[in-house]
Amino acid sequence: EGDALSLAGGNWTKGKGRALGAALGINPGVYRLLLGDNSIDEEGAKVLAAALHTSGAQDITTLDLSACRLTDRCVAHFAPALAMAAAGAPPSFRARITTLSMAKNTALGDAGVLALTLVGPSTALVDIDLSRCGITSTGAVTVAELLKDVSTLERLTLSWNNIG
Repeated sequence: EGDALSLAGGNWTKGKGRALGAALGINPGVYRLLLGDNSIDEEGAKVLAAALHTSGAQDITTLDLSACRLTDRCVAHFAPALAMAAAGAPPSFRARITTLSMAKNTALGDAGVLALTLVGPSTALVDIDLSRCGITSTGAVTVAELLKDVSTLERLTLSWNNIG
């Protein structure tokens, strides 16, 4: 299973984000990054994206961002970092996220799902949890497009949304 690094709960700040980058740099072998129940704003999402491009992030397969008050703008910052061919990152400096939980981010909505499509077809995502994310039937159409692009996806959770 590997080690888990949990920074769950509390407020996500630039300092906490920098600490994450530093922790990943000195603690290789982290497989699960647990950031749930934080308040991650756009700046925090940028710091997260940068941390996912460090050499210490290469073993991370699980990213928990549940209940982090994420918005579509936040997702737009870190979604490209979930791609296996992330622009500007050497192959050894990329996280290989297979499990992503963004459950209970009610402000995410349809625009957040659209931002998630920035992962593109070169992602390793196998399991995505988008339960309780404020997704409507419009977002469901976007999810269908995502399914076409992400051939590795085996499980998608959309419970407790207003898909109709």
